[in-house]
Amino acid sequence: MKKTVCVILALLCLPAFALAESGPSINTADMVTVTVETTLNPGLPENSELTIILVQNEDETLAEQYSEHIELCQTEIAKLSESIRQYAADEGTSGVEAYFGEVKDAEGNTVVLSELFSAQTLIVNEFMPVVVQNYDRTYGAVTTTFQFKTPYAKDETVVILIGILDPVTGEIVWTAFEGDGVGEDGAVQVEFTADIMEMIQNGITLLAVVSSADTANP
Repeated sequence: MKKTVCVILALLCLPAFALAESGPSINTADMVTVTVETTLNPGLPENSELTIILVQNEDETLAEQYSEHIELCQTEIAKLSESIRQYAADEGTSGVEAYFGEVKDAEGNTVVLSELFSAQTLIVNEFMPVVVQNYDRTYGAVTTTFQFKTPYAKDETVVILIGILDPVTGEIVWTAFEGDGVGEDGAVQVEFTADIMEMIQNGITLLAVVSSADTANP
């Protein structure tokens, strides 16, 4: 049984860059769906009210409720854009990688994005605030399927980066989760740990999807 926990219109985005690497370039009319299948999440009760929201600024209610999330996202997209432009002429450095800085996996191990993909040219097609509501730690890890406008090839490896705003330093701490392209429509499936689900629920959080230009669908 599938439980669609949220359907959201419109991604926060930037115009497409005329660069090898690129940041978010999704039209604001695009649809995003978030699905949690109970068959993949044995710890999730049938009557769970778990909700995962990808925040967009066209929805007036969401824009008002999560204005701080949206403002942070717009600021960070601008920083990503600048980093890509800054490193565009440097073939040995990824502007995407430079923007995200130090990235860890859920176990605290350092993740080097270019090494993970064996590619220096990286793409960020999705970059938006994410909100979790009604999560209980007893649910455990949560396998989630995201259907973005950008189609990802079946079995294509992508990295879902979850960025938690540190309220003390003002810095964003990025944690990487490996996702895979699934299904005929190019969705992405990823498993989030209980720790990260709680952190998203209790903080201001951004989500980014990073992939390799070598494997990106046209």
